[in-house]
Amino acid sequence: TSKITDVTIDPDHGLPDINPDNNEQKVAPENISANNVIQHYIPAIGGKDTLESVKDLSVTYTGIIQGQNIQVVQNYKSPDKYYMEVRLPDVNMIAVKIVVNGDSVSVEQQGKKVPVSNERKEALQENTKIFPELFYNESGYKTEINPMIEKVNDKDTYVLTVTDSSGSVTKNYFDAVSGLKLRADNITTQGEAATSVVWSDYREVNGIKFPYSIETNNFGPDILLTAKSISVNSGLADDDFK
Repeated sequence: TSKITDVTIDPDHGLPDINPDNNEQKVAPENISANNVIQHYIPAIGGKDTLESVKDLSVTYTGIIQGQNIQVVQNYKSPDKYYMEVRLPDVNMIAVKIVVNGDSVSVEQQGKKVPVSNERKEALQENTKIFPELFYNESGYKTEINPMIEKVNDKDTYVLTVTDSSGSVTKNYFDAVSGLKLRADNITTQGEAATSVVWSDYREVNGIKFPYSIETNNFGPDILLTAKSISVNSGLADDDFK
């Protein structure tokens, strides 16, 4: 007659399973809200004042995709500039280039511009926020906490479903102990995960914790990216967003 707080399938791990993370379900504590999770995350990575002091950010990742070296560069400049470049250095080719400069949004694939719908434009403009979690409690955002705890890399996480001002929906998984964000899934209109990102190996740069290891399928197949350089407030120029 007591209330169920957790359920575990195959607790002794006797069965072969490609995804053991979904074998256990726990009920999140009743006193945990979406705001509690956000307010745990922000101090965990550096604190509100430190995050708000960041005017620009530049990150370079490297990895291998289908046997080819890949380099991903992301630049941010507050309040409304974003640059993303996916380069294949072995063949000296820029596979994808995205530039957001205020109301101007452009996307190129292999040097050719591609049309950008209004829906995608609004979604890309959301990328200009260096730390979007600072805005989750503002109007235009909707946050809901999942009543169940879920596992990510064998760690309990609180799951927040976030709808941003463009209407894009993501499921965000925050470590129940450290507060760090471990995973994010972009959700389709059918409620399925379209793309996923898993973060780990957090390290401190200028008083802020950044993930140095990223597993993602944003570029098609699963790929492991490693941060090679992270620069905070390096003085990015407006000309860097063209």
